[in-house]
Amino acid sequence: MNPDPDVNSIEQKVIFSFQGAFGPPTWGHCVSMFLFANNVLDNYPNSDITMLFMPTGGSSNKKHLEPTQNIRLAVLKIFCDFLHLFTFQMPIFIINKIEISFHYITILT
Repeated sequence: MNPDPDVNSIEQKVIFSFQGAFGPPTWGHCVSMFLFANNVLDNYPNSDITMLFMPTGGSSNKKHLEPTQNIRLAVLKIFCDFLHLFTFQMPIFIINKIEISFHYITILT
């Protein structure tokens, strides 16, 4: 029986999603993503890594989220730009708006 391949020798696609209200996005969210990214880089050094911020579109108990959506997205974009500057290799940091899209679909139905 062959042993499991060494994870460090395999190029893999790793996607990490950081989901939440981000209402408002804080420096703690940015630092957490930085620490998560470094942990993933340490564990998967030869991998293609994408780190997603996935903000919630809205919530019945967090009424401030929908009206502040553009501001939250703008701050998360600043975080992504900052993180790109301070991680000298992979990963790629992006904002994924699927949760926002789902929020609008549920409102319309």
